[in-house]
Amino acid sequence: MAGQGTAPIGMDPDRYDHTNIEVDVAIVGAGLAGLAAARAACRSGQTVAIFDRDALPGGKVLSAVKGLEIEGVAADLWAAEEWKALASDNLVTAKLRTTAFGLYDGGFLTAHEMPADGEIAGRVWHVRAKRIVLATGALERPMVFPGNDRPGVILSGAAEAAVGRYGVRPGQRAVLYANHAGTEGVEAALNAAGVTVVARVGADETITGTIGGRRLVAVDIAPVGVDGLPDMAARRRIA
Repeated sequence: MAGQGTAPIGMDPDRYDHTNIEVDVAIVGAGLAGLAAARAACRSGQTVAIFDRDALPGGKVLSAVKGLEIEGVAADLWAAEEWKALASDNLVTAKLRTTAFGLYDGGFLTAHEMPADGEIAGRVWHVRAKRIVLATGALERPMVFPGNDRPGVILSGAAEAAVGRYGVRPGQRAVLYANHAGTEGVEAALNAAGVTVVARVGADETITGTIGGRRLVAVDIAPVGVDGLPDMAARRRIA
């Protein structure tokens, strides 16, 4: 933090690198869409660069507990095999642990790699591509309400990943609050982990507050009137 601590003295002992490449297609994201795009480009004889910030390919399927198959194979295994094939292709530069951070005129893309071998502290890729495919998926936005920063209030995607990818049960009782109907993934994850969904906030309801200290103890839910304001007299508290 600015103004805090002591600035280091002497040379940085770490080593950094940068690489310039030119390809026909650059792909950001190694989820299912990015992998499919890379395979299609390779089959047409094009040179490809594909990057993903995660340590594994597959994107959201790494967190899913519901069985999804592609070409008769479990989606996560399909992604792993597809990445293996791409990484061994002479037409492909395939890098995990690599975050694309700049997109500029003329098909110029920059990305930062954190190599797993530890030989260097980082590498910046300067990529010039005829076409660029952004297959980064969707960014989950949090619902905003009083007390939404209390420990125990987490994004649905985080809950799904905790169970499906890391084998961690995020709690024992859950309240679901969403602005769309696509909550099947998190519901399946919670059910698989033995978490009881005690309430779902309805389309005509809102959360008016959370209760607790270092952990979430209860949630207050109230109906929303025609004026768009919550009816505090009719609110209910869910443990």
